[in-house]
Amino acid sequence: MDKKVYFTLIKRMHKFGDNHYVRGRISGIAFCMSGLEKEAYANMAVLDGTVISNYFTQEEYDKFIETVEKLYPGLCEFNYKLEEES
Repeated sequence: MDKKVYFTLIKRMHKFGDNHYVRGRISGIAFCMSGLEKEAYANMAVLDGTVISNYFTQEEYDKFIETVEKLYPGLCEFNYKLEEES
């Protein structure tokens, strides 16, 4: 399976959006579920929150989405498009 970079927005306006522990937990989940792949880019602050990026297969990313949504419903926007910030 080929891996590609997926961007995930952690929404600032969510009740956990500015929680450093929760952001770290989501980054840790991504790191583990992507096969311990280093982040593709450094975390990026954008108007709507923080964007994390990781290398995943489609199956890994689907499982990541499912896991994060169970823990923190509505906190993230998955498959985030960076060009929306322009």
